[in-house]
Amino acid sequence: MELLRKLEIASFILTLVALWLLSIPSVWSFLVFPVSLGIQMVIFWRMKQTFLFYQMIAILLFNVYNFFSWTSKGVG
Repeated sequence: MELLRKLEIASFILTLVALWLLSIPSVWSFLVFPVSLGIQMVIFWRMKQTFLFYQMIAILLFNVYNFFSWTSKGVG
């Protein structure tokens, strides 16, 4: 199996885990999501999908913002 396919599968599984953690709610989701986003960034960069790469950066920044929002409100 080629590297990009393995990365896609890993990102998918990590995204599912992070979404499940959000349903609990658990702040651990904010640690799993960045790993998934980082993998997606590698995939999009290698496939020359610049817009999607920058979209992942925006989502990552919102992930950081949401983490601090959650922790300041005592959620998770």
